[in-house]
Amino acid sequence: MAKALADTPYESFPEPNPISSDKIMLDGNYVSPAGAHTILYYVDRNDPLGPYPSNPASDPGFLNWEWAVQRAFGAI
Repeated sequence: MAKALADTPYESFPEPNPISSDKIMLDGNYVSPAGAHTILYYVDRNDPLGPYPSNPASDPGFLNWEWAVQRAFGAI
């Protein structure tokens, strides 16, 4: 890679502004007081920063992902 980029100018990108959220998964925590869940438990994929989903199971991917998370954390 160093050889391929030897003749190109150095580029850097500015740090992004932090996004503050009250959602556990978006703040980098994966276990909540309610236990471990898939991100779809906390986030509506159509409105990630909006309210918590009232029925996470309505997302077509929720049950498969949730099953895998529960199995990995020993709940199943």
